[in-house]
Amino acid sequence: MRSASITAVVCCVLIGALIIVVDRRLKDPHLQALHPMLNIVSVGVTNAIDDALRPMLLVKLTISNAPNKFDSILYVKGLDQTVEAQLGTNWIRIEGSCTNCGVLASQSHEIKLVIPEGSAACRVSFKYTGSSLFNGRLTALAIRLPKFLRSALPRFFWEWSGPIMYGPGSEWLYFDKLVPVGSNNEAANDWVHNK
Repeated sequence: MRSASITAVVCCVLIGALIIVVDRRLKDPHLQALHPMLNIVSVGVTNAIDDALRPMLLVKLTISNAPNKFDSILYVKGLDQTVEAQLGTNWIRIEGSCTNCGVLASQSHEIKLVIPEGSAACRVSFKYTGSSLFNGRLTALAIRLPKFLRSALPRFFWEWSGPIMYGPGSEWLYFDKLVPVGSNNEAANDWVHNK
């Protein structure tokens, strides 16, 4: 009985030391591994017209989360002035925006925009962040312990430390890209990467 309590105390001390050493590994790499990509899927004519009776184009874009070794979710937050179209030398605000969403690794989220025909490009901007461990940090560290140490931890430790839960990180980065949509532009179907 006494050896079991000594083992539990030693395990708790080891977990405390691991928190100090490994804490940065649980936070930083998830955000550094993210590189959102913006891609034009298609540009087509619609039956819609704007207030100036100009025909409109339907532009389909995707926001993609590149494969990453942490399988981190890319969280996207739309801004007030998310999308603008360049018509001649003027920039006009487009109704519609990037919605708030989470994109899994190697997955994408589609955005549909209606812009005036003759637009040379559109500017898309949003904020993004990666996943961050916000609950169950001790549990995450304890799971990484060797099996003989994990099995020595008492049941109340597992109940007290709580489940592992991830959510959006607190460090939001800004993404702002100019996407060519003109029919004569060869770059229209290329990947557009973050700065």
